[in-house]
Amino acid sequence: LLLDEPTNHINFRHIPVIAEALDAYKGAMILVSHVPEFVAQIRIDDILDLSKIEAGRLELERATFHLPSRVHDARMLFADQARDKALRLSAQVPDDLNAMVVGDPHRLLQILTNLIGNAIKFTASGGVTVRAALAKADGNAWTVRFEVVDTGIGIAADRQAALFKAFTQLDASSTRRYGGTGLGLVICRQLVELMGGRIGVRSVPQQGSTFWFTVPLERADESKVEALAPAIAADPAFVPQAQ
Repeated sequence: LLLDEPTNHINFRHIPVIAEALDAYKGAMILVSHVPEFVAQIRIDDILDLSKIEAGRLELERATFHLPSRVHDARMLFADQARDKALRLSAQVPDDLNAMVVGDPHRLLQILTNLIGNAIKFTASGGVTVRAALAKADGNAWTVRFEVVDTGIGIAADRQAALFKAFTQLDASSTRRYGGTGLGLVICRQLVELMGGRIGVRSVPQQGSTFWFTVPLERADESKVEALAPAIAADPAFVPQAQ
């Protein structure tokens, strides 16, 4: 299965064919060893989206959604994995982002899940923190910055620029130890750029990494939410940040 192999120039050429088959059978049960069902679906979506972007056929959704809830959803998807590795997994959203916004909630979740999944994969101790911040506001036009911060193995400076390019993984030993297709960061970059944003990384070997991206979102009319949803408010790992 392509999902269980590192991406390279040979199998990358087969992505359009594989994507067509996956699209046709997307409703069927697809089993991938040792991968939770939803995360497997995200990886399938990565392949489908990469094919659509290459063909110029990917259309962004425009929907209204609650921004803190989307960040909370991303964290909850990996709560069990983090617990299994004895890692802290927390999320921080400032009070001024406790709002309804207009954008593509599915693509935002897809980017966050790729980055959180990588952070957990490459972190043996400590934790992972997901942050959101309002980087710029011009009326209802917002630029929101997201960060996924980990205390993992880190990345050497001379490897960081290549991380978002196709066919790039840290090295052969990391691929054998941690697995992965090498598509996650590529699709993150392409989705972020398609949404009109930017993506990057800061990292120190043996200390950890911060993967960040910005996306433009539109604040919905009368968007202020007075209180967090009960499920979020009850989550001790979700920390609203007062301004």
